[in-house]
Amino acid sequence: MALSLTYNSYASVAEADYYFEDRMTVTAWTNASTADKAKALVSATRVIDKEQFVGSATSSTQALSF
Repeated sequence: MALSLTYNSYASVAEADYYFEDRMTVTAWTNASTADKAKALVSATRVIDKEQFVGSATSSTQALSF
């Protein structure tokens, strides 16, 4: 499945690349292919959505928890 904002990922590859620009020890991210970066973002979104945070969805039709 391809990365799709608001459906299976909270961030795009471009947004994540921007985030990692100012971070140390990001060799694994910067050396990863775009496809692998997208897979990582989808996986991270799944982990985040399993957490039990206080709050609720803003819309009953949104695909992600937050």
